[in-house]
Amino acid sequence: MKTIFLGTTNVSKIKTYKVFLKDYNVVTPLDKWIFVDVKENSYSLVENSQNKALEWAKLSWLPTISEDSWFYINELNWNPWVSVKTWWCEIENEMSQKEYNDFFINKILSIKDTSCYFYTVLSLWFPDGFAISI
Repeated sequence: MKTIFLGTTNVSKIKTYKVFLKDYNVVTPLDKWIFVDVKENSYSLVENSQNKALEWAKLSWLPTISEDSWFYINELNWNPWVSVKTWWCEIENEMSQKEYNDFFINKILSIKDTSCYFYTVLSLWFPDGFAISI
């Protein structure tokens, strides 16, 4: 069975990806006890996704999948600096799901059109340096 490294410590994402990658031996940072704080310092989902995959691949020496996702509210005109993801910068401490829901609701109270969409970029980085993003 082929092995692939999943560049995330998010337990929910790990469970989801293991379902889709059932024909692979999926290894995670939690399995290998390796951790890295990858800076998501770009407004580009592609760059952030590739940076995460590269950093995890350097540590794992395995083909590595990583992703970056943003949730956009249409009225905010698709500007990355107003995506829901950037609101996380305003959160100083861990919070419960209810606290986050209340925080989110307060942020969108003044928005008339709350239609929205979720955008994800998935990157695969190989130890030989080849990378692809979709």
